[in-house]
Amino acid sequence: GVKPSIFWISNFLWDFLVYMIVSLTILIILYGCDKRNTFSYNNGFGTMLLLLVLLGLAGIPWSYILSFPFRTSPAAYAIMVVSTLITGVVCPLAAYLLRKLYTPKMSTNLAEISDIIRYTASWL
Repeated sequence: GVKPSIFWISNFLWDFLVYMIVSLTILIILYGCDKRNTFSYNNGFGTMLLLLVLLGLAGIPWSYILSFPFRTSPAAYAIMVVSTLITGVVCPLAAYLLRKLYTPKMSTNLAEISDIIRYTASWL
């Protein structure tokens, strides 16, 4: 064998390289299709690139960490997809709808519940 540190560092570098190739390809396609010049002004291209790099630096180790509690890769992947959908789609949608449905005459403060959901989801 290989030392565990060498194994994990080489895996991370390879995964990050593949991630960056895919991200840059998508970013170049977006830049080419940008009719409103969103990426041309105010360094939008660089900002988006920075966000993608930071997402990769955070997401790849997170996926490694989440792979340990599960016996199979598909189970870990399914949990990651479901948790991403819940924190990225369901929680913001619920917070938005609760705030829109709230009226001051209601006995239950839906706006406060919306704030709790939004605050909790931002930490997940």
